[in-house]
Amino acid sequence: MTANFSYPTNATKMYQIFQYSNTVTNEWFGAVILIMLFVIIFITLKDYKTNRAFATASFITAVVAVLFKSFSIITDFTLYLFIIAAGLGLVALLVEEQEG
Repeated sequence: MTANFSYPTNATKMYQIFQYSNTVTNEWFGAVILIMLFVIIFITLKDYKTNRAFATASFITAVVAVLFKSFSIITDFTLYLFIIAAGLGLVALLVEEQEG
């Protein structure tokens, strides 16, 4: 597997730098940034119940994933994963509320 370490042609804006970084890392840059964001938010919300912390962290990460996808920083698969995680968090909250 060869790596593409060519210089960016005109990366003057932040999203262009992210796109270049994503190209160099074979589409892993955006996904890793989102995973780190999720972990940071999840740990920050440690005072809440696990279901609530997971739902909040996954929702915020899904919103950021939509923004990243609009700038072509992540792939469709990565976006779908974070949207599914947000949906699972919502389901966990609804089940917890139904149980009492």
